[in-house]
This record gives sequence, structure tokens and C-alpha cells, in this order.
Amino acid sequence: MFTNGRSTAFVTTRDNQRAALWLRLFGVDALPVKHLQPRWQVNAYGRDVLAYDLDAPRLNEWQVARFAGYIAKRTGTPFADAKRLVDGWPLEAGGCEAVSEDALSRRRDGQRSLTPLPIHLLPQVTF
Repeated sequence: MFTNGRSTAFVTTRDNQRAALWLRLFGVDALPVKHLQPRWQVNAYGRDVLAYDLDAPRLNEWQVARFAGYIAKRTGTPFADAKRLVDGWPLEAGGCEAVSEDALSRRRDGQRSLTPLPIHLLPQVTF
């Protein structure tokens, strides 16, 4: 799915721990991805995984910064280098479902939000 040359694909998760992490880091429980289909790639630990590519240009500045801080802490990478890794970061496909923006907005539960919470409402993330 494409709109104005940009993908409208998102990935959601059925894993409660991952959903909680996404809410802490991004303020949303659905993340933008480049394609609706995952691909084989190498993760940060050198393992081959089936994963979706995070579409960082569709995140706002603070979401990128928070995730870069998380990557830096988790991998021991300097923040500036981690920030460059955010776009295309592999989101492991296990437990995830790719959906279009239209399908996401049609969900009946009304709990999915593509608009991030204001930063002052997010819990503090310790790295």
C-alpha cells in the first residue's frame, strides 16, 4: 500500500511485553514499516531473523531519539551511530502482524492509536 510514495504499512504485536516496550519507547502500539512482508535479515546479535524494516522517516523526532537511546544502551553503540541505525531497524516478525493504515483505523476495539502520546504523559524510560 502506498500513499504519495510512502508506505502505509504498520506492524502490531500480540506480545504484551513487546507492546508495553513500544508504548514506553514510541507512545504507540503500532509501528510504521517499509513493507507489509517481512524479509530475512541479520539482527543486532548476528542471528538470521524474519523481520520487518522500521520506517523511521514516519516517526517523529523524539520517537527516533528515544529508540536510538534504547539501541545505544542495548548494543553499546554510541548514540549518534545508533540514531543512524533506527531507519530499517529489524522488527522481528514473530508475534507481529502487518496491517495497512486503513485496516488499522477500521479496527473495532478503538484502542489502536497512531498518534503518539504527548511526551509528558509517557513513562520515563531508563536505559
